[in-house]
Amino acid sequence: MPDPQGLVALVLEDGQLPTDTSARAFRFLTVDANGVAVSDTDAAASKVTIVDAGGTNITDTTFNTLTVKKFAVQVATSTDTLDTGGVFTGASVNVSGLERIVGYAFSDQPSAASGLSVRQSLNDTNWDYTETFSVVASTALPFSVEVVGDRASIQYTNGADTAQDTMRLIANAR
Repeated sequence: MPDPQGLVALVLEDGQLPTDTSARAFRFLTVDANGVAVSDTDAAASKVTIVDAGGTNITDTTFNTLTVKKFAVQVATSTDTLDTGGVFTGASVNVSGLERIVGYAFSDQPSAASGLSVRQSLNDTNWDYTETFSVVASTALPFSVEVVGDRASIQYTNGADTAQDTMRLIANAR
């Protein structure tokens, strides 16, 4: 096993992206004996200073910018089959700071008309922006939607004629 000393990991608020990324509400931790956190010393100039867990400055280096590599967040996944007219609703997921929601849906039965919905919200209550798609039986439907909200949820409604025997749905934000 390689020596993990010096590796850095991004730790998010409650396992999610921070709701207010302008506040730089995230920390970096090293795998060695010195846990380090990143704190924003000048939000207007996007300057970042590295401090230890107690808040003591442990480096004289201040970076002009902090770039956090965007990563994928799973928005929904399901292989559970739906009854006639059945509905799958994925959990609300924080997609703030990401660019696209991509995925595909496959079912051996057609969806309801516009039965696949990629829903987005700014407040996790009002799903003001929705893009819909219709899934054809036994044909994978890929989709890609621009992120415009802070939260996303996927909803799939099976068609009214026949229960599914096969269902595969996946969506990631990146």
